[in-house]
Parts: sequence; structure tokens; C-alpha cells
Amino acid sequence: MTTRLGHSGMAMALLVTFLLVTGCAHQSPAPGAEMKIPDQTATIQGVQEDYDQAESQVESTEEALQELYVSPEADLQQAADSFRKNARMMLALGDPLVRHADGMHVQGPSYLVERKEVPPSCPVPGAAMLMAFRPAQLDGFEAIADLAWEVKRAYRAYQFDVQQVYAVLTQDVTPVKVTPAMVKGLELIVRKAGVDSENLKDAIEATEGAIDQATSAQAQAAPKNPPQAAAPGQGQPVSMARQ
Repeated sequence: MTTRLGHSGMAMALLVTFLLVTGCAHQSPAPGAEMKIPDQTATIQGVQEDYDQAESQVESTEEALQELYVSPEADLQQAADSFRKNARMMLALGDPLVRHADGMHVQGPSYLVERKEVPPSCPVPGAAMLMAFRPAQLDGFEAIADLAWEVKRAYRAYQFDVQQVYAVLTQDVTPVKVTPAMVKGLELIVRKAGVDSENLKDAIEATEGAIDQATSAQAQAAPKNPPQAAAPGQGQPVSMARQ
């Protein structure tokens, strides 16, 4: 028993020494540590979720606007409250659309990142693959960036419509009593909003379609078996250079 414990203690001491010498003890992430998305980037999944939420809110906002326009006088206040609520949500969910378009054009392909398995920097036998953010490197990124810019332009048009209606229903951040005459005066902007909302949804769907196509092509071209970490003395250390 003493000999067995002595061998175990020696093995543990050798492992600790190895980790300290190679710096692995400082490089290994803590269990359960949350990965942070690098600054000035966005994940593909995050971009798609932002597009989905914005498109859904466009529909809700447009429904609220149409309901306001056709509501009888007795229901105008309730309809106005519903529109104000949806308008505020639309403006909040529209900000990421602008941010993604600007990010793709300013940062280029490095703006879009994805979680990827990478070998650990320390070649410990049996070490599990780590997760890290790496540039997505999507084929056809330029086309995606151009479509994202069209989303921004379409959103700016619809944003103007929503803000115009909101301004009529609000004075100094305070809701005002809505009258049939006020709603009647919104006819032109309501019509414009109907067109602009459809243009925005079309632009979002086109961009999402391009992203889906690019990620599907990338998945089909990816190697089936990712490289595994090498044990000490076997092969060369795996490069951790950005792809």
C-alpha cells in the first residue's frame, strides 16, 4: 500500500511540475467559465436571433398601427397605448440591425465569429477539446454584408414612420388623448409604414437566407474528424494561430 501511494504521489508531483513549467496551470480555463464574445464582433447565432426578433416585432408593430387606424373612438386610447409599447420595442430591437450592418462594413469578415473546438494549448494526454470564438470565415461574406446594409436602410425608413406616429401620440414623453381627427391625419404615414415594413421584412429574410446558405456550405466542407490534442512527445504542438 505504501509503495502504491508513493508512486501515485510521485506521478501527481510530476504532473503538477509539468503544468507549471509549460504554463498550462495558468492557461487552463476554470471549470464552467463563461466565454466572452470578443469586442467589435458578433456570433452568427446572435445575428440571426436579432434578425428573427426584429422581424417578429415589425409584424407586431404593424398590427398595432393598423389596429390604431381602424379602431372606433371608444377604443382609441387602448390602441394608442398598444402602439406606443410596440413602437418602443421596435426601436430597441432595430438598434442591433444598424450595429450589425456597420460592424460588417467596418470590421469586415472578422466581425462574424462562431464557437469552434480547438485543441488545448497544453498537450496533456486525454485532454478534452476546448471551445473558443474564431472568425466564421463565411464564403460570400461581401454579399452578406451588402444585404445587411440593405436591412439597415430599410429599417431607417421604417424607423422614421414609427417615430412620426409615436410623436403624434406623445407630447414631451407623455401620452396624449387621441382623437379620431389625429388618427385620420396619420393616413399617409400609415400607408408608407405598410410598404416600409414589408421592405424591411424582405431585407431581413434575404440576409438570413444568405447566412444560412453560407453556413450550410461551410458545414458540408468542414472535416468530419477535428484534430485531437497530441500527448507529450507525440508530434508537434498544435498551432493556436487565428484562422
